[in-house]
Amino acid sequence: MELEGTATSPLLRRLNAGLVLDALRASGPMTVTDLMAQTQLSRPTVHAVADALMRLGRIRELPGDEVPGSRRGRPARRYEFRADAGYVVGVDIGAHRTGVMVADLRGDPVAERQHAFTDPHQPAAARIAAVRRTVVAALTAAGVDPADVMAMCVGAAGTVDPRDGVVKFRSGIPGFINVKLREAMEHGFGWPVVVDNDANLAAIGEQWRGVAAEVDDFIVLLAAERLGAGIVVGGRLVRGRGGGAGEMGFLGLMDPACTADGVAALARTLGAEAVARMAAQHVPAVPAPGSLRELVGGDPRRVDAETVFAAARAGDEVAGAILERVVGQVAKAAGTMVLLLDPELVVVGGGVANAEDVLLGPLRRRLAEITPDPPRLAASALGHRAVTIGAVRAALDHAEGRLLEGFAAA
Repeated sequence: MELEGTATSPLLRRLNAGLVLDALRASGPMTVTDLMAQTQLSRPTVHAVADALMRLGRIRELPGDEVPGSRRGRPARRYEFRADAGYVVGVDIGAHRTGVMVADLRGDPVAERQHAFTDPHQPAAARIAAVRRTVVAALTAAGVDPADVMAMCVGAAGTVDPRDGVVKFRSGIPGFINVKLREAMEHGFGWPVVVDNDANLAAIGEQWRGVAAEVDDFIVLLAAERLGAGIVVGGRLVRGRGGGAGEMGFLGLMDPACTADGVAALARTLGAEAVARMAAQHVPAVPAPGSLRELVGGDPRRVDAETVFAAARAGDEVAGAILERVVGQVAKAAGTMVLLLDPELVVVGGGVANAEDVLLGPLRRRLAEITPDPPRLAASALGHRAVTIGAVRAALDHAEGRLLEGFAAA
């Protein structure tokens, strides 16, 4: 229903403009009649708002083709949201890699760039400098003028206080505690920056374009290098007072030997220990085909999560035993949160989501032992991009208010 008020009311004009803009952004080209039906605004109001939005550069009028249902000889005016009128940037900072996505105002990716950190223990300043270079490289690949960027969202492991943009504690990135992340990423770029925990952004991504799109109560468990959870209750993300909701510090209270190391980190460590142990015990020189020892050539330094997963798929008993230990630790974290929050869905995300064939079955069995009514378990369809996709969504939300800047003057 059309909002009532004087024709010159800036607030009402802006609200009506938001209705038209949202309708066009959510669909393809629309005629004035389509917009009237979608927004319940009158024809004169739609015309006035559309003209102002075109002057602002947020929508465009398409050529006057004949439109089915329009009067003979009179082409209907059609409008289209200008997704290229601005851009947002989503950034994921981890211990081993950073990912950057540039997206248009519909959230569709325009360009992506990755950068691997050869030294996970490098100083925070060097890491942030590399991230900033990756942002510039992504913008260059997209052909986007930095002046057209409306917002950037940056996600990082650990407790990130969204109020001041500082990484407070429990970061899985060496040397990243007390880093003023927002300040460091804003410097010199000229656009607003918001920061958040990576698991929170993964939850936003799954809710927007992932397997949790139709779910109101779910947990996203990032389980690669470190364990962290993004929690959504009643359709709303739960951050807590200082951004610490979903952190795994409670694991040490349950078992002093239990850490927040994720699947990839645990598999790499336990796998390397197993290979080194076999070498010390002079296990027969010819390893079985497909075994962990055969895949890494007997060298513990070559063990990573993927080789452990591959060996487990091949039926290697050593790799299978490693995965049982890894899943047992993940199940403690997931099971505790399931008992506390009673979610409908638990999403396993991060860089290990592509190993669902060897992880989800054992994890499902362990959860069934912990709770009599286990939730549905699913691997993320977004994989390692979940955080950057969620960051894009958060950046779009932040940029929302800027879409109608200057509307009253238009």
